[in-house]
Amino acid sequence: MGNRLLSWVMIGALAATSAWAVDVGEPVGELRASDEQGQAHALSSHKGKTVVFVFWGSRCPSSQAYAERLKELAQRSGVVFYGVASNSDENPDSVKGAKAKQQLPFPILLDPSKALAKQLGAGVTPTACVVDGQGVLRYRGAIDDDPGGNRDNAERYLERAIAAVKAGQTPDPASTR
Repeated sequence: MGNRLLSWVMIGALAATSAWAVDVGEPVGELRASDEQGQAHALSSHKGKTVVFVFWGSRCPSSQAYAERLKELAQRSGVVFYGVASNSDENPDSVKGAKAKQQLPFPILLDPSKALAKQLGAGVTPTACVVDGQGVLRYRGAIDDDPGGNRDNAERYLERAIAAVKAGQTPDPASTR
């Protein structure tokens, strides 16, 4: 009974999140949030640039497992990169500590109300979203198909999506969750 109830709760949570989310291929509208240093950021300030949002948790084992891969991708991709901390228990200090420990080179936006998560349809961490230079959501889903980072032949969904969007193409797949 407990597992069945948990399954229904998870399905309901994902359905509620996706009900507010824009669909892949639609404009996301304005996105605003402050980072762990208190600096304000707005999607509109990056017009014409590809922007990546990775929904991340300072205590999420999966987010921690992806830290090195995200760091490398952010440094070599040539796009605007943000982490987004949407867990209700995140605060600037916990985010600063985890960011420093994981050596992440990009700002982590604080989203305690889950407004960004709802708008972009991120129901779990980590979830990656790629927005093109016109503000259209082009990819939403997994970073790759190897959360443990053990395979050389992993499907690098986020990396492929970034390359496609930078080239003016539609990512394939455009969604992986």
